[in-house]
Amino acid sequence: MKNANKIILVFTVVLTLLTIVNVASAGILNRSLEVPPQYPINENGLTYGSGADAISEETEPDLISAVGVDGVEGYAYAKDLRGKMPKTPAEAVAMTKAIEEKVSKAKPNERVVIRTVPLYAVDGKTIIGKFEITSSANFSKANN
Repeated sequence: MKNANKIILVFTVVLTLLTIVNVASAGILNRSLEVPPQYPINENGLTYGSGADAISEETEPDLISAVGVDGVEGYAYAKDLRGKMPKTPAEAVAMTKAIEEKVSKAKPNERVVIRTVPLYAVDGKTIIGKFEITSSANFSKANN
């Protein structure tokens, strides 16, 4: 009977520890349980701020703060940063190949501009510069 009690005790401890780890990791890994950030709203009804606090694409501000070419500080539309999404797997492959081709022509450590989006003032209308979406030639070549 003593062995049975020991087995039950060990089982209970292990089960309790697994439950604690599971609950803790769910809170850490599942950001959907977090309260979405509140962003200021500009005079045109657009939210603006850092995208770093967003817990999902849906909780990003309309205008995401960015530092553009020549150090100009402004905002880029979240939809512009995401870019065009492929509609089919074939289109996704073609888009990926086009980027890989561009990157493959670069020298080691060279920054490759994939595309450029407008950089706006906080009003979301006044264009004040441009923001470059880049890749590194080293990153692409390291993954081949």
